[in-house]
Amino acid sequence: MKKTAAILAAGLAGMMAASAVASDGADDYERRAAHQERMQAWMDGIDVNDDGYIDADEAAMARESMFKRHDDNNDGRVTRDEMGSFIERFHRDRPNRANSQQMSKQAFEHMDRNNDGVINAQEYDLAGQQRFERMAGEDDRINISEVMDRIGERRGRGRD
Repeated sequence: MKKTAAILAAGLAGMMAASAVASDGADDYERRAAHQERMQAWMDGIDVNDDGYIDADEAAMARESMFKRHDDNNDGRVTRDEMGSFIERFHRDRPNRANSQQMSKQAFEHMDRNNDGVINAQEYDLAGQQRFERMAGEDDRINISEVMDRIGERRGRGRD
């Protein structure tokens, strides 16, 4: 279970920060292929029924686990510092092409719906649920192709 939680945490942070895949000297195709492998490993950890898709229930469990990973002091709220710390930890082993502070600020502002300076579990869940629904479409589930397509859209290009 701890291994699954670690995969969930890394993968969901990857979705949040997907537009910032780091450059390590590899060409764009190689970076995208490596990113897709990381995303597939994340999805495999969430896909508890092994059907190749993440459904709404699996996504909800992943969001709950992810919120707990962000909430360093377990007070039921995620602060700007906790968000920044999590994103920094996620990017610690990647070359610093990604602007972690910018990503943290954008993610935090998007999730803090009532602008009170903290993200509660409901705000966090709502933001994640909306991301899931954008990708899931009519069948209310997502697969790796839909995730990668969404990442490509966020970067301003389709999949190759």
